[in-house]
Amino acid sequence: MNRKPAFSKEYYPDSFSDLDKTIKASFLLGKGAGSYPGSRTSQEIVGCIVPHDYYGLSASCMSWVYKALGEAKPCKTFVILGSDHHKKAQQFSINLFSDWETPFGIFKINKELGKQLLQQFPHLVNEFEPYNQEHSLEVQLPFLQFVNMDYLPELSFVPIMINSLDYTQLTLFAKVLASLDTCIIVSTHFTHYGKEFNFVPFIFSKKENIQELDAKALEAIKNLDSLGLLALSKNTNICNIPGLVVLIEY
Repeated sequence: MNRKPAFSKEYYPDSFSDLDKTIKASFLLGKGAGSYPGSRTSQEIVGCIVPHDYYGLSASCMSWVYKALGEAKPCKTFVILGSDHHKKAQQFSINLFSDWETPFGIFKINKELGKQLLQQFPHLVNEFEPYNQEHSLEVQLPFLQFVNMDYLPELSFVPIMINSLDYTQLTLFAKVLASLDTCIIVSTHFTHYGKEFNFVPFIFSKKENIQELDAKALEAIKNLDSLGLLALSKNTNICNIPGLVVLIEY
């Protein structure tokens, strides 16, 4: 049995037509990319960073990444590194139990590639339940389907969540991923400020201080400074720093 959409009403529309309209609007309106993906090029994208909030907040930002993916050399398998907001998964977790559904149709799990990862990285554990409670992976799938319409029958992905902050293990896992023919998507969100996130490190100049925290993380990412990014994890609640480190080391 396929995994049914768990967050389609909360994070994105649950019907084909409404989802299609929402994604199309994200490219064209507001702060979106300005146009749909154009013609494919020979450029190869090996990794990207994408937000994962509800589409009303994050879809316009997501459109920039997916426009680039839609214009790049086609990738048939994506490894999505999601955040584990509930901290229910193992230190290195994968889900290979069944294909996932979205309002656009079935998105296949690449079980063959997933089994290779399990064999090559013994810390990786195949889990089911944590993935039913986590939205950061699912919200990426409709965008991937939208920009890969011509390749839907061939499209597949591998969902992974990482809770480890062990630099050595994260680096080793990145090297394993690098041996495979895939594109890495890191699903993240930067600083979450407020009591509901248990993160109120300052009460004045909130906007400026949040921007400063995010800027430090962005600088570490641009400089491929994974150790610097790990150090920031002590003073910020940016989602999925382990995934970001893996991407830097990939």
